[in-house]
Amino acid sequence: TIQYDKRLTIKEYVSEVLHSVLEYADEHQKVLLRADTGKGKTTAFIKYFRRYRPHNRILILAPLTIIVDEYSKKHEDCAVFLTGLSDGFEHEKATIAKTVFSTYEQGIKHLAGQEFDYIIIDEVHQLLTANSFKADVIADLTTLIASKKIIGLTGTPSQIFTQLGYKLLNVDVDKPTLMKGEARLSNKSVGDIVMSHLAERPQGKVLVRVNSISSIIALRDELVQRKIFTMDATHIFYSSKEIKESVEYKQLAHQSKFSDQKKIVFTTSMIDEGISIDQLGFTDVLFIENSYHPRPEPIKQFFARFRNTDPNRKNYLYLHHKNLQTPTHFMPEEMFEKDLETLINESNNQEASDVLTTFNSIFSNNSYYYKNATTNNYYLAYSVTQVLFSRLNIEQFLDYLESNYFLSFKINDTHAVEKHNLNDKAYKKSLKHQIAKHWVQDQPQIYQALLHHSQSPHITHGIHKQQISVAPNLMQLVRENINIFEDLYLRSISLKKLGVEKPLN
Repeated sequence: TIQYDKRLTIKEYVSEVLHSVLEYADEHQKVLLRADTGKGKTTAFIKYFRRYRPHNRILILAPLTIIVDEYSKKHEDCAVFLTGLSDGFEHEKATIAKTVFSTYEQGIKHLAGQEFDYIIIDEVHQLLTANSFKADVIADLTTLIASKKIIGLTGTPSQIFTQLGYKLLNVDVDKPTLMKGEARLSNKSVGDIVMSHLAERPQGKVLVRVNSISSIIALRDELVQRKIFTMDATHIFYSSKEIKESVEYKQLAHQSKFSDQKKIVFTTSMIDEGISIDQLGFTDVLFIENSYHPRPEPIKQFFARFRNTDPNRKNYLYLHHKNLQTPTHFMPEEMFEKDLETLINESNNQEASDVLTTFNSIFSNNSYYYKNATTNNYYLAYSVTQVLFSRLNIEQFLDYLESNYFLSFKINDTHAVEKHNLNDKAYKKSLKHQIAKHWVQDQPQIYQALLHHSQSPHITHGIHKQQISVAPNLMQLVRENINIFEDLYLRSISLKKLGVEKPLN
């Protein structure tokens, strides 16, 4: 169970104790504020901060553009709002504004040359968890906030933040509500799990969260082919520019509901944060974990999307079953301190350039160091917690969810997932062949597709725009498999740094 340094009780919203929160931050410099979803964590700062600190400047950072856009619509006069679409005029206004609200990426531009009295980091757990997919952005951000006064906001805290210098502050009602659900254990494929669940004949709409684009596309096509659903009754959400600009996504973002005609919705992790769902009719909400070593934060974030109460809605958590179920007594704080000492010694015993040369290759991990060869403690904290969660058995993992995130799942020991004759394996095999063929034959076009679809600045900044025509089917292939193509690109660049002029030969 997470141990907090201080607790504040509220009746409904964080704004009730904002003055006390600011006083606590003034005393301790770095504070992680834990409050459940819907308690108005971010709203408290954007609406009421100036009441208590009228002469101070504040920078509020959010991980997603949709979060910034939503607050700009509700509180347009309270701040200057910055996203990747903001023009130079907006950035100029931000240099003198008392309150600036931006995405992580845009905030980095202003942290380097400006002074803010308080840095508020929304979804601060992403300084750990986002290292799995945008470690470069997190490294740039955490370098700049090292000496700043920080208040991190989250509904999914971690004890390891104590090792990063944060005081943990728990803000909650006197008697928090426990969200309940059913846990099911299966090592079958995503397709088999969903087909078996649908065989139970859900009474309403179904929401399925699987963090694999290829899996949900293959499954959607299978359901349509078998005439279980029509194409119009299905929908898929994953992170791409096209989807974020679609009518369906904007309806979800701005009206907190899916289209009424949709009977089954598949989503990746893209709706875990920044999205609220206020809609009746979803009787079955499924989180299907495709890793044997899950983290708890995405599970809590996903099930917290629904902001309304529906007695007919039931939460299902599908986890892989691990043979080794011996309870662990692993102490992540001890591992953090030991590994930190090792990394510091490594850096002290070599020149900075030697450290980065040693670790900056595809055969090792330089993420443990910043560009100046000092240790990246946030990445270390992420890695240590990865070890922790990989060692928890099922009982310990579910206990962690209940004790720290108020999610209570009861294991259904009698449930069994049946094997179905699906085409998903053939689909994935064909997909691998397509990716390999196009990577070898159409690399210039793929680079241009990456420039259009990638949301990683370290990738887009390294690709020069060219007047090359990219076939629509190739653009779609890159969009739907963006993580694979980004990985291929980065590995290719790493090989070139090692002197391999033509990595494909």
